[in-house]
Amino acid sequence: MVNKGLSVNPKERNSNIEVLRIIAMIIIVAHHFSVHGGFQFDTSYIGINRIWIQYLQLGGKIGVDIFVLISGYYLVSRTSSLTYKALKLWLQILFYSVVIFMVSIALNLSIFSKKAMLDSFFPISMNQWWFASTYFVLLLLTPFINIALTSMSKGLYQRALLLALIMWCILPSLSGLYPKFTIISPQFSNLIWFITLYSLSAYIRLWHTTLSHTSKYYFVIAMGSFIVTFLSAVLFDYLNVIQKSIVFNPTALYDLTSITILIGTVATFLGFLQIKINNSKIINTISSATFGVYLLHDHPNIIRPLIWGTIFKNASYTDSNMLIPYSIMVIALVYLTCTFIELLRIHIIEKPCLVFILRISQSIDYLLDKFFDSTLANRL
Repeated sequence: MVNKGLSVNPKERNSNIEVLRIIAMIIIVAHHFSVHGGFQFDTSYIGINRIWIQYLQLGGKIGVDIFVLISGYYLVSRTSSLTYKALKLWLQILFYSVVIFMVSIALNLSIFSKKAMLDSFFPISMNQWWFASTYFVLLLLTPFINIALTSMSKGLYQRALLLALIMWCILPSLSGLYPKFTIISPQFSNLIWFITLYSLSAYIRLWHTTLSHTSKYYFVIAMGSFIVTFLSAVLFDYLNVIQKSIVFNPTALYDLTSITILIGTVATFLGFLQIKINNSKIINTISSATFGVYLLHDHPNIIRPLIWGTIFKNASYTDSNMLIPYSIMVIALVYLTCTFIELLRIHIIEKPCLVFILRISQSIDYLLDKFFDSTLANRL
């Protein structure tokens, strides 16, 4: 049946989790400054600039995992249709994809081609933004995932989680520590990992509604995990300098599925669940723009090289004494600018269309219900 109680006015968000969303997006922008900045360091020398760039790189996978954990925690108990949410997300992705393409053509920032146009009008299918495409599919699967998770006993749920974490987290993490010891994760994909993270935070919501420790306890664990992860990069850098027989990957534990990243991310999430912050309209408003910040600043073919290569010329600061303050300034400027643009889009374009989006989503739900009800009736 169509959920006629669906409203275009979202429920008031918990500002403690909204602060976490903001932090997650800031460290994702910092990650992009690092990995897309074109930095090339002499591997025979370990300098402060190289260590700083590796430090900034740490935040990207943490931020991604945090966003998926938040979704699992809040969406597993949702009984209303997600069609409205999915449609709104699709339109947001489509908007930025098409507008960025058209503006880039108008300003001669890119060359028109049929493939580029196809990519812009089908951003999810063409995987313009890997996270957006994967998250959108996860959202479509959420109702079915929720049915599976809520129907399992606690013991069965625990065994399924343990199996998933062993295959797609623990074993790959051990493999990454030593280049000559390689374990291939069976059937791994970003979507599989998102479902695993979703299921992990959903487990916390379903079976651990009351947390037994303070936020300080969880933050200490998170800090310890992230320090270990960062120090592993420094250690591998040092090993690569003093010996040449084995080439270590300095950021081997920086991956989405790294065990230290997972422990730190889950602990951070639990810590913010325990923090008591009065609901703030300012915090919630800034947080509402986080996904738009991602779409706007990390368009892979146009905006990404424009920001980090042309406008801010990151690579030119590789050996500069000003790299650290410069990076902080650029990260803050990119985040604030994209937040401002996204809030303008929400108020000028999205809000006037919410009722229309709601009606379309309800119509889609109605047609789907009618189709599947008639199909079931015919089979019976």
